[in-house]
Amino acid sequence: MADPAGTVSRVERELRFIHEITKKALGLESLTAFWPILQSSLVKFFTCDRATLFLVEKTELRSMFAKGLDTAVLVKLGDGVAGSVALSGKHIIVNDPYNDKQFNPAYDRVTGYKTQNLACAAFIHENQAVGVVELLNKPGGFSDDESASMNAFAPH
Repeated sequence: MADPAGTVSRVERELRFIHEITKKALGLESLTAFWPILQSSLVKFFTCDRATLFLVEKTELRSMFAKGLDTAVLVKLGDGVAGSVALSGKHIIVNDPYNDKQFNPAYDRVTGYKTQNLACAAFIHENQAVGVVELLNKPGGFSDDESASMNAFAPH
């Protein structure tokens, strides 16, 4: 329930988001149909420009959906921010990517997209990363609140 001033807490927003995504997923027949819905919902919730969704394969991540890309982006486990998150299972926020040692600008060259800031979290199943979500280019950068929201969302 909202407080008397009409504001909604971060936790309540997260729970509503998880509930809405779950409802949308239940009505679909395949993950292929779910990826663009999840991407769009994440962009709206986090007010960022893009979200890239990766699945972990044996030695790499494969993008399952990235707005504007016709082919999958492959990221070696441990490489770049997404590859590091896949190995560690811990979220990362990078608000100055070109001055961050974990960021690999080669992926910007491959995609033709200029990363200004990013937040990345792992989807965890049985204590292992099975996927990674990478949120890109939020006006003003990502905050600790978004980090907490990603931690709430990623296990689901």
